[in-house]
Amino acid sequence: VTCKIQVHQDTTPSQLVALILTKRASRQIPREREDPNDFCLRACGQEEYLLGDYPLIQYGYVQQCILCDEDIVLVTMKKKDIDVSDYTVLENPDVDNMKRARPAFSTLTLRKKGKHISSWKIDDSFVFDVNGISRLNCDAANRTVE
Repeated sequence: VTCKIQVHQDTTPSQLVALILTKRASRQIPREREDPNDFCLRACGQEEYLLGDYPLIQYGYVQQCILCDEDIVLVTMKKKDIDVSDYTVLENPDVDNMKRARPAFSTLTLRKKGKHISSWKIDDSFVFDVNGISRLNCDAANRTVE
């Protein structure tokens, strides 16, 4: 079942799922009520999901569609039907303790090397190291390090 729904940019995915299920229920033969919490939204043609309770405008797929003046096409999926075992497994840099010489170029890709975590592990915090900052504009009164 396909439908067009116009919503405000601050609508969250869970609110949109509730609207979609309500509209679907009004078009189809009544059956048992579907719980919006059992569904999520997927970008059509991509393996990108709108997870979390953030405004739609904050999702990269939505921003890209707006930028390219394209319709935002989303698919409702039951969360239990998403098979996370088939998704990309990325190297966990914290697990790999071996120091290796890096090539002179960087491909910005993570290679599969043996010790892996699933990219769907949302509980893991995003960690990064700042190696240096240059030409940073800041107020001289608030500077603590010269």
